[in-house]
Amino acid sequence: MAERIFVSEFVCGGGWSEGRPPESLEREGRAMLLAVLADLAAVPGLRVVTTWDHRLARPLFPDGVEAVEVDSPQAEIRTFADLAAEATWTLVIAPETAGILSARVQAVHTAGGIALNGSVESIDLCGDKLRLAGFLRQRGIRTPAAALWDDEVVGELEGLRVGPDRWPWPVVAKPRDGAGSQQTRRVDGLMRGPSANLGWDELPQDPEFVGARENLLVQPWIAGRACSVAALVHPDGTATILPPAEQRFSEDGRMSYLGGTIPAEGVSAAAVESLVRSVLSQVPGLRGWIGFDFLVPADAPESVVLIEINPRLTTSYVGYRRICRGNLARSLVFGAESAPIFDGRITFSSDGTAILPE
Repeated sequence: MAERIFVSEFVCGGGWSEGRPPESLEREGRAMLLAVLADLAAVPGLRVVTTWDHRLARPLFPDGVEAVEVDSPQAEIRTFADLAAEATWTLVIAPETAGILSARVQAVHTAGGIALNGSVESIDLCGDKLRLAGFLRQRGIRTPAAALWDDEVVGELEGLRVGPDRWPWPVVAKPRDGAGSQQTRRVDGLMRGPSANLGWDELPQDPEFVGARENLLVQPWIAGRACSVAALVHPDGTATILPPAEQRFSEDGRMSYLGGTIPAEGVSAAAVESLVRSVLSQVPGLRGWIGFDFLVPADAPESVVLIEINPRLTTSYVGYRRICRGNLARSLVFGAESAPIFDGRITFSSDGTAILPE
């Protein structure tokens, strides 16, 4: 009997319950889903099933993929449980926001299935950016300090008790549990700066931040290059670290993710590997595809600063798979006898469009 894998992408797969999902999450979710489905469908003897939200235009799924349309979030919950119970494995792709990812992984366990994701505890830690920053800093891993914008608008940054009149401008404001650079802003000062970024006093009126103030995280802005790296963390705890990628974000202060280039040039591979292995040794339970967002500081280009950990498939998968000699999805499910080999350089967009340089 053929082994079966259920790939559940929350945003496009029918789990989103509050109207139409944000365009960026829908775009990136679709790109990740179609890419990993194509690779899994190419594995001999493996049956592949997924779900799709009937409200969205149905894409052309890869040959051999069974796509079950669901007509409501309630129907998706039932279908998810059934498919997770029937499958040999389930790969959950979902945002960490509001505990969605960890709840979905727990639902796989409850259904008696096997999730190709990390433990619920590791996902919860990575999904709480405030708790994660404190956890990592206590263990000597370089990452920016973080403070909540509470009712008094005060917090602790770099050991100083500060308020908005004394922030080390600019700062980054983002949700404590955000994903996909949603609601992320660069703030240059109390009032709107010359770069047209939002001013601190304008954030409460920004439509994306209305009602989210109690969940708003503030971190110092670090000048440098935005990069990421992915790792395949195997059940025995060993990890295959992929080449680093350079990220592209919009320059309008909203920091919308636009895509990236693999490999990133001029990034210390030794520093990146040391960072990833340090994190994996300190955060138990990380498994499967793990993404690490980091900065290469302008004033210390030989070093790296960890920004976030994404305990799930990341959009960069669409780029990695195009320059990998083997099948990355197969390695994710079955492991690999040797580390994957990557050839060339690729630039990709967040919608999955890949551009191979000449």
